[in-house]
Amino acid sequence: MASPTEPSKPAPRELRFVQDVVNSLDIELVADAWSDASGLSAWLSAQGIERPRATERDWRRAVCFREALRQLLEANNGRRLDPEAMAVVAGEAARVALKADLHDHARATLVVDGGGVDAMIGRVLALLVVTQADGRWERLKACANDGCLYAFYDPTKNRSGRWCTMRRCGTQHASRVYRSRRRASPQAP
Repeated sequence: MASPTEPSKPAPRELRFVQDVVNSLDIELVADAWSDASGLSAWLSAQGIERPRATERDWRRAVCFREALRQLLEANNGRRLDPEAMAVVAGEAARVALKADLHDHARATLVVDGGGVDAMIGRVLALLVVTQADGRWERLKACANDGCLYAFYDPTKNRSGRWCTMRRCGTQHASRVYRSRRRASPQAP
């Protein structure tokens, strides 16, 4: 698996933030940058989020949102969309205060009104809206390896990428399929 600081398939600049949110938990190494409220606060500060101090309640909310977001990225990789994950994301969309910032007659952006966890979640939601509209959202996926689930950007022309790295996760999958077929086939005398 790729390192959270150096993903093997980094997302474009705008989507990289969403990738970083999901990859704040390295499932394979069981390393969580948000292991507690102070870890989340440090992560928010490193991301340049205003008023990054997180409470225990903020931490629980952020972790729940991150895992719902991971499930959305799993759905981008062909898994069934979990209605509970959608409910979490929709609930957060109703909770954070996003507003349109009109720069000029030809350009507007969605910005969050607030700091801390609200700012992080709002930024993700704004990116989700913008990148769904231009077709890039579907390229951000969670690795199909259940022991990994690392967020990666699928750069393939036909959007068929399934693994964060073929060398590791793709090869592990191919080995499991091969062993399964060998066990299922009758042995020659």
